[in-house]
Amino acid sequence: MKNQMTDPMNALESFQSAFAGGFIAPQKGEIHQDLLVLLDHPNDEPRFTYALAEKNAVTALANFILADPINGFPCFNMGYAVDPKYRSKGLGKEVVQKVFDELANGFKRNGVPHLYVEAIISTSNDHSNKLASKAISNNPTSCIDSESGEPALQYVKQLF
Repeated sequence: MKNQMTDPMNALESFQSAFAGGFIAPQKGEIHQDLLVLLDHPNDEPRFTYALAEKNAVTALANFILADPINGFPCFNMGYAVDPKYRSKGLGKEVVQKVFDELANGFKRNGVPHLYVEAIISTSNDHSNKLASKAISNNPTSCIDSESGEPALQYVKQLF
Protein backbone atom coordinates (compact mmCIF):
# COMPACT_ATOMS: atom_id res chain seq x y z
CA MET A 1 0.00 0.00 0.00
CA LYS A 2 1.34 3.41 -0.99
CA ASN A 3 1.60 6.31 1.42
CA GLN A 4 -0.25 9.56 0.95
CA MET A 5 1.54 12.56 -0.50
CA THR A 6 3.33 14.64 2.09
CA ASP A 7 0.99 17.33 3.39
CA PRO A 8 2.86 20.50 4.44
CA MET A 9 -0.12 21.40 6.65
CA ASN A 10 1.15 18.72 9.04
CA ALA A 11 4.48 20.57 9.22
CA LEU A 12 2.69 23.86 9.89
CA GLU A 13 0.67 22.33 12.72
CA SER A 14 3.73 20.64 14.24
CA PHE A 15 5.82 23.83 13.98
CA GLN A 16 2.96 25.85 15.49
CA SER A 17 2.67 23.48 18.44
CA ALA A 18 6.44 23.42 19.09
CA PHE A 19 6.69 27.20 18.70
CA ALA A 20 3.75 27.98 20.99
CA GLY A 21 5.04 25.48 23.56
CA GLY A 22 8.52 26.98 23.57
CA PHE A 23 10.13 23.73 22.36
CA ILE A 24 11.84 25.46 19.42
CA ALA A 25 13.50 28.85 19.20
CA PRO A 26 13.57 29.92 15.56
CA GLN A 27 15.79 32.82 14.53
CA LYS A 28 14.74 35.82 12.50
CA GLY A 29 15.56 35.97 8.81
CA GLU A 30 18.63 37.97 7.79
CA ILE A 31 16.82 39.87 5.04
CA HIS A 32 13.23 39.55 6.23
CA GLN A 33 13.07 40.10 9.98
CA ASP A 34 9.41 39.00 10.07
CA LEU A 35 10.39 35.52 8.86
CA LEU A 36 11.10 32.82 11.44
CA VAL A 37 13.90 30.41 10.46
CA LEU A 38 14.68 27.00 11.94
CA LEU A 39 17.34 24.54 10.80
CA ASP A 40 17.06 21.02 12.16
CA HIS A 41 18.28 17.59 11.08
CA PRO A 42 15.59 14.89 11.15
CA ASN A 43 17.10 11.56 10.07
CA ASP A 44 20.47 13.38 9.91
CA GLU A 45 19.29 15.38 6.88
CA PRO A 46 19.19 19.20 6.97
CA ARG A 47 15.72 20.72 6.91
CA PHE A 48 15.08 24.45 6.72
CA THR A 49 11.71 25.65 7.97
CA TYR A 50 10.53 29.21 7.48
CA ALA A 51 7.35 30.68 8.91
CA LEU A 52 5.38 33.87 9.04
CA ALA A 53 3.58 34.46 12.33
CA GLU A 54 1.18 36.96 13.85
CA LYS A 55 1.79 37.10 17.59
CA ASN A 56 2.25 33.39 18.42
CA ALA A 57 0.13 32.06 15.55
CA VAL A 58 1.96 30.63 12.54
CA THR A 59 0.11 31.91 9.48
CA ALA A 60 2.22 30.43 6.67
CA LEU A 61 5.12 28.00 6.48
CA ALA A 62 7.56 26.70 3.90
CA ASN A 63 10.02 23.89 4.50
CA PHE A 64 12.92 22.60 2.45
CA ILE A 65 14.77 19.29 2.37
CA LEU A 66 17.61 18.25 0.08
CA ALA A 67 16.53 16.63 -3.16
CA ASP A 68 18.57 15.13 -5.98
CA PRO A 69 20.98 17.67 -7.48
CA ILE A 70 20.08 19.34 -10.77
CA ASN A 71 22.91 19.84 -13.27
CA GLY A 72 25.31 18.95 -10.44
CA PHE A 73 24.04 21.74 -8.16
CA PRO A 74 22.04 21.53 -4.92
CA CYS A 75 18.28 21.32 -5.09
CA PHE A 76 15.78 21.60 -2.26
CA ASN A 77 12.33 20.06 -2.35
CA MET A 78 9.90 22.53 -0.89
CA GLY A 79 6.50 22.29 0.70
CA TYR A 80 4.31 25.17 1.83
CA ALA A 81 1.08 25.67 3.69
CA VAL A 82 -1.11 28.49 4.92
CA ASP A 83 -3.28 28.17 8.01
CA PRO A 84 -6.91 27.98 6.78
CA LYS A 85 -7.84 31.04 8.89
CA TYR A 86 -5.33 33.14 6.92
CA ARG A 87 -5.88 31.91 3.37
CA SER A 88 -6.66 34.13 0.38
CA LYS A 89 -4.51 36.96 1.79
CA GLY A 90 -1.39 36.36 -0.30
CA LEU A 91 0.57 34.80 2.57
CA GLY A 92 1.59 31.71 0.60
CA LYS A 93 3.15 33.84 -2.10
CA GLU A 94 4.72 36.12 0.52
CA VAL A 95 6.38 33.32 2.48
CA VAL A 96 7.68 31.62 -0.67
CA GLN A 97 9.19 34.84 -2.07
CA LYS A 98 10.79 35.79 1.24
CA VAL A 99 12.25 32.31 1.62
CA PHE A 100 13.72 32.46 -1.89
CA ASP A 101 15.43 35.73 -0.89
CA GLU A 102 16.83 34.16 2.28
CA LEU A 103 18.03 30.97 0.58
CA ALA A 104 19.74 32.86 -2.24
CA ASN A 105 21.41 35.20 0.23
CA GLY A 106 22.73 32.41 2.46
CA PHE A 107 23.89 30.02 -0.23
CA LYS A 108 25.54 32.72 -2.36
CA ARG A 109 27.40 33.93 0.73
CA ASN A 110 28.68 30.39 1.23
CA GLY A 111 30.02 30.14 -2.32
CA VAL A 112 27.34 27.95 -3.89
CA PRO A 113 27.28 28.96 -7.60
CA HIS A 114 23.72 27.78 -8.38
CA LEU A 115 20.74 26.66 -6.32
CA TYR A 116 17.49 25.03 -7.40
CA VAL A 117 14.16 24.47 -5.68
CA GLU A 118 11.43 22.06 -6.69
CA ALA A 119 7.89 21.38 -5.57
CA ILE A 120 6.01 18.16 -6.29
CA ILE A 121 2.28 18.91 -6.05
CA SER A 122 -0.73 16.67 -6.54
CA THR A 123 -2.64 17.48 -9.70
CA SER A 124 -5.76 17.75 -7.52
CA ASN A 125 -4.33 20.55 -5.32
CA ASP A 126 -5.53 23.57 -7.27
CA HIS A 127 -4.46 26.24 -4.76
CA SER A 128 -0.88 24.96 -4.43
CA ASN A 129 -0.56 24.50 -8.18
CA LYS A 130 -1.74 28.06 -8.76
CA LEU A 131 0.87 29.43 -6.34
CA ALA A 132 3.62 27.20 -7.75
CA SER A 133 2.87 28.34 -11.32
CA LYS A 134 3.32 31.96 -10.22
CA ALA A 135 6.21 31.64 -7.76
CA ILE A 136 8.23 28.72 -9.11
CA SER A 137 7.55 27.96 -12.78
CA ASN A 138 4.69 28.24 -15.24
CA ASN A 139 6.02 25.16 -17.06
CA PRO A 140 5.68 22.16 -14.72
CA THR A 141 6.48 18.58 -15.69
CA SER A 142 3.93 15.81 -15.17
CA CYS A 143 5.15 13.07 -12.86
CA ILE A 144 4.03 10.44 -10.40
CA ASP A 145 4.72 11.15 -6.73
CA SER A 146 7.19 8.50 -5.54
CA GLU A 147 5.61 8.20 -2.07
CA SER A 148 1.95 7.98 -3.00
CA GLY A 149 1.86 6.97 -6.64
CA GLU A 150 -0.50 9.90 -7.27
CA PRO A 151 -0.33 12.01 -10.44
CA ALA A 152 1.59 15.18 -9.67
CA LEU A 153 3.30 18.18 -11.20
CA GLN A 154 6.97 18.99 -10.64
CA TYR A 155 7.84 22.69 -10.58
CA VAL A 156 11.53 23.63 -10.74
CA LYS A 157 13.17 27.04 -10.33
CA GLN A 158 16.82 28.03 -10.45
CA LEU A 159 17.11 30.65 -7.68
CA PHE A 160 20.49 31.86 -8.94
